[in-house]
Amino acid sequence: MAKELGFVHPDVMLKNMTARQYVEWRIYYGIEPFGVEYEDTQAAFTRHIIASAGGLTKKGTKKVPTIEELKLLTSTQAKRKQSIEEMKNILYALAGRLNG
Repeated sequence: MAKELGFVHPDVMLKNMTARQYVEWRIYYGIEPFGVEYEDTQAAFTRHIIASAGGLTKKGTKKVPTIEELKLLTSTQAKRKQSIEEMKNILYALAGRLNG
């Protein structure tokens, strides 16, 4: 059924794709995102319109949150870098689980 509809598994698609086609696909995705990121942007736009219409503002300001601020998939918090000691502890815990 999937084959009749023109669907191809991503692994098969990537094996048959040239480097140039992959680069073009990534550029297109940067211009016109699709999938979950696209849906998140649409939902953020809706949240922005509702906030604007309802007079909802960011805490402590008179500004309505921007679309970027209302996206759920983008984290505005700085990501903490994991220390080497933390990495070692995780690996030892995994090794202990697998061996015991």
